[in-house]
Amino acid sequence: MKVNVKIFIAALIYFILLITFEACQQYYYVTRFDLAGNQGVSITELIKSHVLRWFIWGMLAVPMSLHIIKRPSRNFSFALLSRYFFMVLCTLLLTLVAISVFNLWFYGNNLAEFYEVFLFFAYQKSALFVNAYLGLIILVALINNMKLLDAKIVALSDLKEEYQDLRKKALADTTPIIQIRIGKKLKNVLFSEIIWVQSDDYCVRVHTKQGAYHLRKSMKSMEKELTHWGFLRIHRNCIVNKMEIDTIVFSQDPKVLMKNGNSLSIAQSRIPKIKAYLKSNGLTA
Repeated sequence: MKVNVKIFIAALIYFILLITFEACQQYYYVTRFDLAGNQGVSITELIKSHVLRWFIWGMLAVPMSLHIIKRPSRNFSFALLSRYFFMVLCTLLLTLVAISVFNLWFYGNNLAEFYEVFLFFAYQKSALFVNAYLGLIILVALINNMKLLDAKIVALSDLKEEYQDLRKKALADTTPIIQIRIGKKLKNVLFSEIIWVQSDDYCVRVHTKQGAYHLRKSMKSMEKELTHWGFLRIHRNCIVNKMEIDTIVFSQDPKVLMKNGNSLSIAQSRIPKIKAYLKSNGLTA
């Protein structure tokens, strides 16, 4: 709304300057070449006459503006340009006719002089009126596109909020667990309860806060499953829960000290990835 007000004010200032310039220009020619004769002419009268003509122009331009508003188009085509050309031509003719009739009535002249007056205004005003129509079309199209853009921004914002709500709900409804077979039973172990995972031949040993469990899975499979839930592989034989890390030591014997007291070796090849993780979380190695 604020943008539309600014555009309206800018357009109003433009027309005020245009009318003033036209009146001053006409006043110069009339006085310079003594075109008014003994009757004389004042700048105030000329401004009034130009205001009335542009008022007629504005009133007859309203239907064209409403048409553009009701049928917005963002893609220019030959059909669209042809329609605009036809609207401008018809509006121009109606405006010239209306101004000519008004001028005859205002000065008390005979309607027989209509053709001559019409030609005078056609030569004097056509180019200026057409440019003003084109400016109006561009202005209305700009406002339409801004409204469409605002609507899309609102729609995208609503879509983003909806997505975030769905994501939060999905995360809330999906508890990350891993199922471990113990004898003939299946035990559900929360990812948050896992401290670290140890390679055990072709299987793994899952160390949790309640104890250690054997699981028939590969370290590669476990890494793929746990990485998105806050786990970090520090060795080909070890994956740790980042939340259970107490201290990381980078020395000749790099290692991770866990909160439960375990000391786990870091492979030299994994150090860059661990340092990158620390950097991404605002920590220093």
